[in-house]
Amino acid sequence: ALVDSLLSAAGREQWRLIRVVEAINAVDEKATGVTTPTYGDDLYAVHFFGAPTDAAWAFEIEGHHFVLHAACVGDAVTVTPMFTGSFPAEIARGDDKGKRPLGAAVEVAFELARSFDDAQRKAARIMDGTPADVLWAVGADAKAPEMKGVARASMSDAQKALVDRLLAVHAGLLEEGVAEAQLRAWRTQHAGEITFAFVGDTDLHKPHYYRLATPCFTIEYDSTNADASHVHCVWS
Repeated sequence: ALVDSLLSAAGREQWRLIRVVEAINAVDEKATGVTTPTYGDDLYAVHFFGAPTDAAWAFEIEGHHFVLHAACVGDAVTVTPMFTGSFPAEIARGDDKGKRPLGAAVEVAFELARSFDDAQRKAARIMDGTPADVLWAVGADAKAPEMKGVARASMSDAQKALVDRLLAVHAGLLEEGVAEAQLRAWRTQHAGEITFAFVGDTDLHKPHYYRLATPCFTIEYDSTNADASHVHCVWS
């Protein structure tokens, strides 16, 4: 119930689908004789730091492909780092067969990357090849955002609309008030400054990586492992 209160309807559905994938993997894992499970829709650790009645408190839930941290001080709320993932990227069987838990955002990122001219495409390609994983992953050493890629300010109006839509898909996974609090400092202190980077192919079945970077936060999406069927996304 607490996690649900931090997520929107879209966020709750994404988390449900992630758990569907984890449950399927748990069944397959058990069938192969694995006794210490890696997967499972119930394999989550929950921690409280203080209590919701305190002036300052925090909460985290951490599993294989879903991690959410919430810190609250007065009316200020932050939910980073937030991590989601799915392996495989598409649900293979059952009532949800064919659904992609992390599929909504990458389609927008593809549309934006395909709209770039040669100069923009070169600027967006911030590394020689797709990385092995997201670089700002949960558990990695903290580091400041890197404003690399194509700046929104330099884009056409249509491209700016796609950047806004891409960020809206990510923020739309959070409850409306939580999302607004998460974006407030970026909007008010940094005037919405944001860059977009894209490396790889605009093809779900080939390795690809994109990044939204602001002075306040970084959002990364990575699909490079297991023939581009293992996806990770982090908001840090």
